[in-house]
Amino acid sequence: MGELSKPEDHIVAVRALCDKRAEVALQLSEMERRQDQLRAELVHIDAVLRLFRPDLDPADIPARKRRHARSDYFAHGEITRRAYDAMRSGVIVAAADIASLAMADKGLDGANDAKTRADFVRRITMQLNAMARDGRVAKVGSGRGVKWKLAVREQALNT
Repeated sequence: MGELSKPEDHIVAVRALCDKRAEVALQLSEMERRQDQLRAELVHIDAVLRLFRPDLDPADIPARKRRHARSDYFAHGEITRRAYDAMRSGVIVAAADIASLAMADKGLDGANDAKTRADFVRRITMQLNAMARDGRVAKVGSGRGVKWKLAVREQALNT
């Protein structure tokens, strides 16, 4: 039933594939042209930067990072607050534990909504990693079993 049986079917399929290939090739050439334009802009910007600051190496300026899409479930700063609340009395917690509490607070069923639960855990883990880079929390363990605790300086602030 799903097989191509008549020669006309092959012609239609080949024509559709040729059209799709041509479309993708066009998009690729447009992206390459745009990339060339952006590289030329960087060269000009770097030249002007060197006029104002000869000691500055433009290659040392880090590229901006794209911000993650905001979640409809969390307000600005809410994940950080929840993480601090979970670790406040020196408790060591997993991101999944914080996610479970957040889902329960929001009236969501983590057991039956694996996609939302995975999104919560991912967002909370990303925030905990950012907090660890800033020295606000510390990792306990590694891999899937990683847990988190307040960093020493943050524990001092809580006492």
